[in-house]
Amino acid sequence: MSRRNVTHGTAIEDIFGYSTGTRYGRKVYVAGQLARDSDGNQIASTALSDKFARVAANIHKVLTKLEAESVALVYVQVHVADDAGPIGDVIELCRNHFGEAARRLMAERVVRTVENAAPVK
Repeated sequence: MSRRNVTHGTAIEDIFGYSTGTRYGRKVYVAGQLARDSDGNQIASTALSDKFARVAANIHKVLTKLEAESVALVYVQVHVADDAGPIGDVIELCRNHFGEAARRLMAERVVRTVENAAPVK
């Protein structure tokens, strides 16, 4: 069985050496999607809906590169920073972007430990 890795082609991926998506046979794994533009920069908007829209677009790009579709998603796990707003908003955004594909969704609140490369107090 062959394995295929893809990236968004940004410098940060090269620096840290990770793949944003992997296909192994019929299975596709997508991980670590952030609200980054095509140059790898964090998007300027602080609105949760804008950030999630960018994340969803990045996921769709990875799926396209791996010749997969979001309708085949079986599990979506979203980590939400503690200051991002109500977790219900994230669940709704996920369902809006992925529809029925988000039927198995786990949204988990996480404590932000680093902000702009400095520990959060």
